[in-house]
Amino acid sequence: PHDVLHPDVCSSDLVENIMRGDSDLTPAEREAMLAYGYGMTASRFCYENHVVLADKMGVPRAQIDSALKGLDAADLPVRLRALLLLVRQLSRVPIALTAQDVREIKAAGFDDRALHDAVLVCSLLNFWSRWVEGAGLAPNKDFARDATDSLAGDGQGYMQFAPQD
Repeated sequence: PHDVLHPDVCSSDLVENIMRGDSDLTPAEREAMLAYGYGMTASRFCYENHVVLADKMGVPRAQIDSALKGLDAADLPVRLRALLLLVRQLSRVPIALTAQDVREIKAAGFDDRALHDAVLVCSLLNFWSRWVEGAGLAPNKDFARDATDSLAGDGQGYMQFAPQD
């Protein structure tokens, strides 16, 4: 039942800062990370919303879909590949992240701060996918359209989509 959902899940400054705050990661890259991670976890509600948003922000849906079919063989920009490799590793077996994984991310042009930001995005997607699926939220095309249009277009942030009293 949606009337018992915690009202602050989508409405924190933390979420806003992770997804839209100052970072070497572009908002489009962060959305692509979410979309890929949600696709990996089979969270349809989250995947459909964020793959559309990433596409509207400049990361083609075809790239994310290709990565989901096989990240190692997908034709992706170097930066995006590095970020999605991090998402894959942290989402599957976080403790198995290696120094070599970190070196590959840095070789793609990311510094320590960007790596930290990417880990935060990955943490957020894993929290949200489990919350959405555990709460039984279903995809809503009207919500998805309105949310993606707004987030991709006018610069308003995630906080506007928090449940209202």
